[in-house]
Order: sequence, then C-alpha cells, then structure tokens
Amino acid sequence: MQVSTQVRPRTPEEFLFNLFTSISCCARLAHACLRTFPSDKITLRAMTRNYIINLASCLETYYRDLFVYAAEREESVLEQTFESLKTLRSVKLKPATLLQMQREGVDLVGYVSDHLRLQSIQEINSVMSAVFHPNNYCNTLDSTKHVFIVLSKSPEPALISLSSDWRRHLSDLFDLRHDLVHDANRQCRVPGKLMARYENLVMFVSQLTAMLAIECFGGKTLTTDRGPAFLVIGDLISDDWELADKEQSGMWLSQTPD
Repeated sequence: MQVSTQVRPRTPEEFLFNLFTSISCCARLAHACLRTFPSDKITLRAMTRNYIINLASCLETYYRDLFVYAAEREESVLEQTFESLKTLRSVKLKPATLLQMQREGVDLVGYVSDHLRLQSIQEINSVMSAVFHPNNYCNTLDSTKHVFIVLSKSPEPALISLSSDWRRHLSDLFDLRHDLVHDANRQCRVPGKLMARYENLVMFVSQLTAMLAIECFGGKTLTTDRGPAFLVIGDLISDDWELADKEQSGMWLSQTPD
C-alpha cells in the first residue's frame, strides 16, 4: 500500500495510517527475509526480533497518540489517567502540586504522557478506558464487531471481531518485546504461526480501536468503492493500493495504476 502523504499525524485516522506506514516498512523486510532466506535460522531470528519490537512499539505509539488527542480535548481523560497511574505504579503528585504545575505553564498532558508505559494489557486497558469513558476498553473490544471489505481476501463484506484469547496474546507480545529490548542474549525463537498471529493481532486491535475512536471523536473511515476497508499485513506490503484523501467521507483506497 502506498501512502500519498507524509505529515505528522494529528487526528485519530492519521494515527492509524501512521501505524500502517511504520509497520509496513518492517513487514516488507520480514516477509522478504522469509522468501529469500527460508533456511537461514540466524537471519530469521534477527528479523523476528526486530519485527516483534516494531509491532509492539507501533501499537504503543498508536495508543499514546490517542491518549494525547483525547486528553487535550477532555480534562476528565487526563484526571482519570493520572489516578490510574497512582494505582498502577504509585506515581505520586498531590492535586495542589498539579495545580501549581498548571499555573507555571507545565504541559500536563505531555507530563502524564511521558509517564505512560503502554506496554502491558493492564495499563493499556486503564488508559484507553479513560479515553473511551465510561466504557471499559478491553470489555468493549471483546464485543466489538464491524462489517468490512477485507481488501486482499474477498470483495464480499466480512464481519470482523477479535478472538477470545486476544488479551493473552497481546500481553505475550508486549512481554516478549520487553525481554528482547532489555536482554540482548535472549534467543528469539517464535514459530511462524505465532508470528503471523502477532502481526494480525496488531492489525485487528488497531483497526477496531480506530472504529471506537471514530464513534467517540468523529473522523474519517478507511474506504473503498465497495465500503469500509479492513487491511491485513498482505495489504500493507502490497503495491496494489494507494491511500489518498479524496473523499470527505473517508480516506480513500484506490487501485494503483499498472
């Protein structure tokens, strides 16, 4: 997929496209390695290490962007997130201290954002639940279902939802990323099927979260001439589609000219 613009993301849909762009670079490399070096275990382990770090980091950045966007618009998001930080990690600041920081011109949204560690399912759920208040984020995703056109699969609409074990696999992905980042000696042996599950999970979680963001804040959907579009990894590494803001109703995907 070719993205027609390279600007700093400012809106929920741009946060999603930023995630797509960031993942696609590493996904292209990963899948090229699989085709070119199918039996080179050392190369494949190095590729897998980098890919896991990329997937988790891109999703973490996506969550952080959503938090900043929401907190700049709703003071309650900032307050609830700060309360959750005190509970999760004993970040201690008295209300009077926060008020004083605000009077001194401190960017409180930036301050809280800098203290976020969106690397565990517990903290992700806590912060995103503040963003999508009063709904519990993970519980909402459990029951979220949307009809999409899956570009590389079928022209017919498909009902997209998360599997019942998505929380466990997302938690495993972040735990593995933490180990790989902080322990250079850690061997990265991830079966191909599990790696495929991780990359698909990030795509599913991010796009279903984007639908929640559109419902909450408004914004544009990813659209084709057949309806709302859903991307899988194969679409990110394909050159068959380009992304352009051609319609007021959505970010428009069209086939790339030969």
